[in-house]
Amino acid sequence: MEQNEHRTYYIGDGQINYRLKEYNRILKRVVELYGKIDIIVGTHTHVQTNDARVMKNGTMYMTDLGMTGPLEGVIGVAPDDIIHRMLTGMPVKHTPMVTGKKQFCGLLVEINENTHKVTNFDIINIVE
Repeated sequence: MEQNEHRTYYIGDGQINYRLKEYNRILKRVVELYGKIDIIVGTHTHVQTNDARVMKNGTMYMTDLGMTGPLEGVIGVAPDDIIHRMLTGMPVKHTPMVTGKKQFCGLLVEINENTHKVTNFDIINIVE
């Protein structure tokens, strides 16, 4: 590829749910996109999965990248707020978690400049 040439990379982000019916629907869609998209990841449940892989055509797939934020919160909110709402059914003001351990989840992907395929990846999960 010449220095001034540009290549568009396609990344799909799906709201993937782990229910079997939903997961099978997503996998069917992944197969349809196989070779047409470079990276397919999910970001729905905020729980990082351990199924990252590069398929034989170079497409990268991971069901859920995980979340970045408070480790001991509920999607960034103080657990007491969520528990109160679940027990009473009443709406509550969400208090952001500002104390406690934090986590950073994600995926670092290496793409070959000549083949434009994913050649390597590292799953990121840092807790401090």
